[in-house]
Formats: sequence, C-alpha cells, structure tokens
Amino acid sequence: MYKILLALIIIFPLNVFSQKLGCKEKLEAQLLSKIKPYKSKNLVPYYLEKDKKWGFLHKESRKKITEPIFKKPIFFNPRLVADHAFETKGNEDGCYTILHGSKKNYDVYYVSEGDYGISEQVHNESFKEAGNNREMINNDISGFEVNEKGAIISYNSKYYDFNNNKARIDRYAIKFNEKYYAVVNKHENYTTTYSIINQDGNVIEGFENMRKRPIYKYTFATPEDLWFLIEIENNSLGYVFRSVNQKESTEKFKHPYSMTILPKTIGYAILVTEKGYGVMDLTTMEWRIEPSSENVFYALYYASSELLLDKNYPEHIIPEIPVEKINENRKKSNIYILNSKEQFYDLDLNLYTVKR
Repeated sequence: MYKILLALIIIFPLNVFSQKLGCKEKLEAQLLSKIKPYKSKNLVPYYLEKDKKWGFLHKESRKKITEPIFKKPIFFNPRLVADHAFETKGNEDGCYTILHGSKKNYDVYYVSEGDYGISEQVHNESFKEAGNNREMINNDISGFEVNEKGAIISYNSKYYDFNNNKARIDRYAIKFNEKYYAVVNKHENYTTTYSIINQDGNVIEGFENMRKRPIYKYTFATPEDLWFLIEIENNSLGYVFRSVNQKESTEKFKHPYSMTILPKTIGYAILVTEKGYGVMDLTTMEWRIEPSSENVFYALYYASSELLLDKNYPEHIIPEIPVEKINENRKKSNIYILNSKEQFYDLDLNLYTVKR
C-alpha cells in the first residue's frame, strides 16, 4: 500500500505540470521570456517542417530564439497580432494575442483563449460598392459628388442598378491632384466589366469596359501620373501599368500579385513577368529585385519597432505621400520576402534560416 501511495504522490504533480498551459502561461513561458532581450524589429520567423509551425530567430546572429509556436509567420510592426495562431491544444483552439513591441517592453495589450481560426484577409475598402440607398441618386449631376473624406455621397442614376437595387459605383473616390476618380461597373450578358470615370462622369480613355477591376498604384506625391495596373486584352502576359495621362509602362506582367498588400507603407510590390518574379519599387517604377526564373516569391512582410507613417490610413484614401516619407519608413523597418520553401529573404536576397 505504501508503495502505491508513493507512486500516486509522484505521478499526481507530474500530471498537473504536464497539462496544457493556458494562453497567459504559454505566452510568458514560450514567447515573452524568450524575446525580451531582443529588439522586436530584429525578430524573423523561421519554419519547422516537422511541426508545421513558425518560431522566431534573431536577424543578426540567426540564433533560434523560440521554438515553433505559431501556425503562420507573424511580425512585430510595431505590435504583434496573433489571431488564434498561437496554439494551446493543436488545431482545436488557440490564443488571440496582441503584444506591443520592444519599445514598450513587450507589454501585453490583450490575450484570450478561443476557437482556432485564421482570420480572412480584409479586402481593399475601395473595392466595396456603395450602399443601395436610392436617396444618393442625383440626376442634376452627370457624375458623382464626394464629401471631405472622399466618400461618394451622390451620383447620377446611370450608376445605379435598379433591377438588383444596388450601386454600380465604388463607395470611395480616388483623389489625385485635387481631382476625383471612381471605378464603376456594368453587368450585361452574365459578364461584369469595369471603367474609371472622372467626377463629371466621363470615362477615362484606356480604362473603359475592363474585364477585371483595375488596381491603383499609390502615388507617393508624384505630380504627373496616377497609375493603375490593368489587364490587357488578348495578351498572354495579362497586365500593364497605365496612367490616366495615357502613359504606359514598358514592362508587361502576368498578374498583380502583391499590389494591394503593403504598397503605401513600404512602397514595394511583388510582380511577375515572363522572366519570373521580381520586386518593384513603386516610388520609382523601377525594379528593386530584377525578375528571374530563380525567384519564387509568395509575399512581402515588414518588421518595425515603431509605428510607420501611413500605417493606419484607411485603404481607400490615397494621400500624396512624399517619397522621403516612404524612405523613412524603409529605414525604420526590415523588409522580407517569403519564398516557396517557407523561408524569408531580405531585399538583398540574404536568406534567414536558423544557424546550426
């Protein structure tokens, strides 16, 4: 009997400590206690195929800082937001965690337990159509009117679909050089096409009846051109940059890829040509990384220890951000490219893997 009781005493505490940690305990033990000696902008995710999870390594030393604990790569910029990707019990549930970066000593802003799930990407606000309020129709104007925030507040009835009771014009206009432009759509014969109009309702030449929605390139205070990436009819490469002033880029692209992810914050985008993947500097319209068949780029990310200019601007607003401000953002951040092998490069194509 004595031996049985002794065994139970030994086993019981072991069972207690072997139970799964809660979110707060796991956050402290597996993340906060490991990363506090480091600047948050120098934490780079690494992937472990065996666990199919991500941990953090140190940018300079390539030293592994944490074990793999995340279901997806996450960066501090300057906060870290883990939307249930920080697991506690496998795929069944996870932690929702928001942390401040090293500038605020990794202060925990929020942490909670909940069902596991990765949030869906929020689409660009400018892609949303206006509400179906018929009171916004104003046939005294030929185009549309906006308020001080660039929201479209009235439009001609030709931009309203009475059969389906919804607007055919975007909720927000695009402001450039004190002029406004808007994307409108038309649905006929089971096909939707898109056009760009000015505030008077005139269709901009070269932007009429497009099969796919145009994607605008943020202007960064370039005074002469507002560029859109548009699909080319009957062209195997698919897309080209074209400005409202009829200029067109010499380069052709297979698809837009990352044009809508981080262009306003760091001014770069992944684009694909017949030569392969490359990274374009959208402030100069020149390649930062030349397209090559050796490149397979999946996504752009950045890490920063402080809030960058324009980080919180709504996506539908196009402030004319000076190039020098974008360059300041780049100096304050480390920019990374995710490749097909779940690894990160910087813009000089240095590879970041755990040093053995």
